[in-house]
Amino acid sequence: MPPTIRNLYHRHNNNQTRPSLDEIVQALQAVIDSREQVYLVVDALEEYSKTAGDLTNFLNGIFQLQPERNVNILATSRPNIAGIRRYFNNGMELEISAREEDVRQVLENAMPGMLSCISSKPPLQKQVVEVIVKAVDGMFLLARLHLDSLRDKLQRKEVLKALENLPTGADALNIAYTEAIERIDSQRPGCRDLAKSVLTWISIARRPLTTPELRHALAIELDETELDVALSSLAYLSYDDFAEGAYQSGSAFEHRLHKYILLDYCAENWADHVRDALDEEVDEAALEFLEDDQRIANAVQVRMVTGYHFQRYSVKAPIKIGAVHIAAQFGLTKIVSQLLDGGAEADVKDDLGSTPLWYAAEYGHRETVELLMKHADTDTDSTDEQGRTPLPWAAGGGHVDVLKVLLNCPTVNANSKDDNGQSPLSLVAREGHRDVVEFLMTLDDVQIHAADRRGNTALKWAAWNGYGDIVLALEAKSQRGGAARRISLLDTEFETTTEHIYDMSAPHVQETV
Repeated sequence: MPPTIRNLYHRHNNNQTRPSLDEIVQALQAVIDSREQVYLVVDALEEYSKTAGDLTNFLNGIFQLQPERNVNILATSRPNIAGIRRYFNNGMELEISAREEDVRQVLENAMPGMLSCISSKPPLQKQVVEVIVKAVDGMFLLARLHLDSLRDKLQRKEVLKALENLPTGADALNIAYTEAIERIDSQRPGCRDLAKSVLTWISIARRPLTTPELRHALAIELDETELDVALSSLAYLSYDDFAEGAYQSGSAFEHRLHKYILLDYCAENWADHVRDALDEEVDEAALEFLEDDQRIANAVQVRMVTGYHFQRYSVKAPIKIGAVHIAAQFGLTKIVSQLLDGGAEADVKDDLGSTPLWYAAEYGHRETVELLMKHADTDTDSTDEQGRTPLPWAAGGGHVDVLKVLLNCPTVNANSKDDNGQSPLSLVAREGHRDVVEFLMTLDDVQIHAADRRGNTALKWAAWNGYGDIVLALEAKSQRGGAARRISLLDTEFETTTEHIYDMSAPHVQETV
């Protein structure tokens, strides 16, 4: 993620504000300037603010990017939105809508599930279908909402009255949604609360939930009167059965996952919900959870195995990771601070030799990195089992803003090498992180031609993996010609590098050769 976007997010997240249109356009400009070709997709223009002038201002801001930069714009919108077409006078237009016969078929198939006042009367069924088909203008979703609005009607006259009042036009979908919520609010308290809980989980969940997962989510009991997904996730991870900690048996582990359907989701996403909550009560619950070593071990095991976050993780030999490491990994800066104030070690290593700073740097949490670096016990050049300091992990993750924080410390070495002799520059050139390469090359002391133990330089790795833009950038910085020729001479292991580069599809590399 570009530093411009990350900084914009942190600024408004800290102040609990939203970026202005000008800030968004400026951020887009910064991102666009770093790309040769840009395709900008704007979906659902009709859902933009209905305040007078807002949509016009938005479109003006977007289209001012086009003349100055090579930007292609694709926009989608419901039909009949005033003022949109004039912005696309010279553009191609494709109308996509459901055919009336398709909408009609969907409605007819749903008729048997209606109450008897409709399902037992074919003429009324036909009338319902035809009125809805004409009202929805090819929108399946609106057809479904209109049909749902008739499900509680007991008499023919109620159905006919509802059909007369079906919303149509540009605001039809919003009106239908509002009426659906009103129907939920009018139900008995138990049904109403259940429906709202379902909607809350569906809308806040970080990924689509399966039906069994949703059932487990709704079964979580909290003392709170209102549902909180963060607290619910923590409560689920704190079940008594998880007090045993991590399993060292594959069959026992699989049985636990099968029994607790929501465990995978909660282990993967609890911290994101905590971070998004910005609530003191949620932070306290998270802190209490992190201080429970056994339940944390269970959550870490599930996340490592099911999420493939660490391929060397084994159920039979689970890796122990402490509370500070986990809080740092997820960017829970306030909780990291509370743990340190409570006596936790800032420089403690896990089973892989990694410190909390290592985790915060790898996952790009600048504020957490800043907090840990202010702590007297933090060793900024501490190495893990691969001989890597936090710097190459931040570089490998593409986190330029974190790199800047780390390099502000005079003891941090921009050319530090791991056990394979790879420097941060060589690592990111190999992985194709162009923005990080360009940043590192701005440093006065960075060693562009440093080779690893096998004699491979950053330039060689970039060429071998087909990153032509990085090859050009490194070549320009070194002010030396013949990239492919020099690569071949430096290492006999890659003696076919020139031929390999010519075979690659990266045109910039071929131009360099």
